[in-house]
Amino acid sequence: MLDLNGGAHGIGVQAWTTYFRTIGGSADGSFAWYKGGVHAHNQFDAGGGEVLMRLNSAALSVNGEIQWGSASRLSVNQSGSIELGDSTQVGVIPFIDFHYGIGAAQDFNVRLINDANGQLTCEGNFRATTLTETSDRNAKENIQPVESRAVLEKVIALPVSQWNFKRQPQVAHIGPMAQDFKAAFGLGDSDTGIATVDADGVTLAAIQGLNQKVEEQRSELTRKETELTELKQRLARLEKIVLNQESN
Repeated sequence: MLDLNGGAHGIGVQAWTTYFRTIGGSADGSFAWYKGGVHAHNQFDAGGGEVLMRLNSAALSVNGEIQWGSASRLSVNQSGSIELGDSTQVGVIPFIDFHYGIGAAQDFNVRLINDANGQLTCEGNFRATTLTETSDRNAKENIQPVESRAVLEKVIALPVSQWNFKRQPQVAHIGPMAQDFKAAFGLGDSDTGIATVDADGVTLAAIQGLNQKVEEQRSELTRKETELTELKQRLARLEKIVLNQESN
């Protein structure tokens, strides 16, 4: 072991391990990596060289950018799962930012956020070859029949507009507003988003309601055609009777 600065710091060798030790206790013990320069005594003084990396209990920074701060935590447990966030810090909401390099500094391109309500929010576009939602009967309860005609009438009355997201002014979409959808059907846990399972369910129910309406109209048309055929037959018989009487 090599003691440095009166034993406050050191470099040592253990079984299969080379370690570096910095000052502990209440002091802000840190590690730093410099390129070039000369020795300087003050903390984080590169002595005219370049600061490549800093590490302490608060954060890890590389080339001056914080890569991981005290409010963030990434751990891997023995079961093989990767965990983001620290359950011991109240109110800390972990998120992951994905940046797309354009040769200049910019904000995140896509962000994944744990909103603390059992939901993972994506700020940005999410694309996949297929998206399979849980729809197992065994995972559901309070199953009740739906009045398809009533759903159809609500769909007919639902305002549908063309619009674009503020973050994507060049991309047009067509659809209802979440507030109107929530007011009409009372589905989901938010009036600022529409769950695809609810949108699909409403669409299928409305199609069934429309089919019922078409079948009723078809039955009514068939009934009227039958009545018209019977009237034509009666008229033909009456005409025949009149002709027979005139000939006699």
